Amino acid sequence: MDGIVDQQTTTALFKDVPSVIELLLPWFEEAKHLMGTKEVLGDKNNPVIMDWAKDLDINYVGDDIPWCGLFVTHCVGTTLQHEVLTGNPLGARQWERSCGFLRRRR
Repeated sequence: MDGIVDQQTTTALFKDVPSVIELLLPWFEEAKHLMGTKEVLGDKNNPVIMDWAKDLDINYVGDDIPWCGLFVTHCVGTTLQHEVLTGNPLGARQWERSCGFLRRRR
């Protein structure tokens, strides 16, 4: 016994219970896939970030505006279509207050 909750321990303890990780995995996987995405300095914008806003029908003027909320909206919106997206998707803290999948894990 090493006191570490690893995959083997987790499997033994929760083998009959759906894992929170399994519930969240789709949007976490999308987030991992997008690691390293960066805004473009200057007058240009990263087309990947701008496409997130376009695909979600969000009026977003440029990647010089903080895009953490847009990032979460993209990740959740494209992988968990059943989730109701926050009314203010560009506000990152809105996700903590309004998104059901965050409330369920507490």
